[in-house]
Amino acid sequence: MTCAQQVNDVEFSGELQHEPYYQVEVIAPFIELRSGPASGYPIFHVAEQGEKLSVVTQRTSWYKVITIEGVSGWVSVLALQQAQEGNTKELVSEYGLAASTPFEQRTMEFGIHGGVLEGVSALGAQVSWQFTPTLAASLHYDQALGDVSENRIASVSLSHQPFKEWAYSPYFAIGAGVIDTKPRSPLIGSGDESRRSDAFTFSVGVKKHVMRNFIISIEYKNISALTKRDETEELEQWTTGFSVYF
Repeated sequence: MTCAQQVNDVEFSGELQHEPYYQVEVIAPFIELRSGPASGYPIFHVAEQGEKLSVVTQRTSWYKVITIEGVSGWVSVLALQQAQEGNTKELVSEYGLAASTPFEQRTMEFGIHGGVLEGVSALGAQVSWQFTPTLAASLHYDQALGDVSENRIASVSLSHQPFKEWAYSPYFAIGAGVIDTKPRSPLIGSGDESRRSDAFTFSVGVKKHVMRNFIISIEYKNISALTKRDETEELEQWTTGFSVYF
């Protein structure tokens, strides 16, 4: 069949509708139908490979579909993209709405990451709030345990992700925070003591949506620490991360 066919007579809710709907064919092993246009609604039916679905309407990032047997339900645009080929652009053109995915529409993101800070192993966590389609505010906490000292970094940042629809989506961020440095084995009289420094950060990275609500990322961060001696100490951090979004 063609990538999208218009069907003029569709059985829906017991009545024959005379509207120009689009019909798609499921090419994935299956596609799940929910009772409402959100992931919180239960899955009540599964359309299998080869079945044809008529697209009735769209609400945000969800399409209402009806099977040949007359079963109607809601399918996310992400599931529809993964289940069939070539129809998304025509559906968007038909309904005049952007086919944004849950990844593009996420509002909260929680993640953990690991890597190296100046050659020392580091672990961290962050929480982000997506307050516009491309801008997010984040809280970060990182800890690096070296043989000589222990560094704890708490910071806030503002990130910009201009191409969220890309498979590998780049972003950059600026931020500020504090670094607590504590010597592991201080020497008496050496002057090597715990200290707290203000810090400014700049980050660049790439995010990849892998499945459902999960993201993997790789990031480079430059940290400028302002010491009490009015000197700037430059630190570099490389991390890979894993996060879940809502």
